[in-house]
Amino acid sequence: MALPVGPWRRPYVSIFVRPLPLELVWRRWLYVFDRELRLAVVDAVERIEIAFRAQLSQTMSKQHGPHWFTHAQHFVPGFRHAQFVARVKVCDHCQGVRPRWPRAGVVVARAV
Repeated sequence: MALPVGPWRRPYVSIFVRPLPLELVWRRWLYVFDRELRLAVVDAVERIEIAFRAQLSQTMSKQHGPHWFTHAQHFVPGFRHAQFVARVKVCDHCQGVRPRWPRAGVVVARAV
């Protein structure tokens, strides 16, 4: 007497995927880890930069008024203050449409 054939009676077939070399797995993990670490560090640096600029502006505004950046005495001597103020004035007249800051190729400050 033959047994009925159905999905529950199919013979067990083991299909194995070819094993990956450990070095390939390590490289992939290292690549993903490096990318995630880089993104986390860049995000942290951006947050620190924004917090620093906000604190600097807040402190200078309290000590010297809201337009402290228009006076050259608050900047290092090598800073091209006239060009900086000209750029700020252009941005004030663009009615909410701000140009990319800083523009590529434009140096706002120089090291002394």
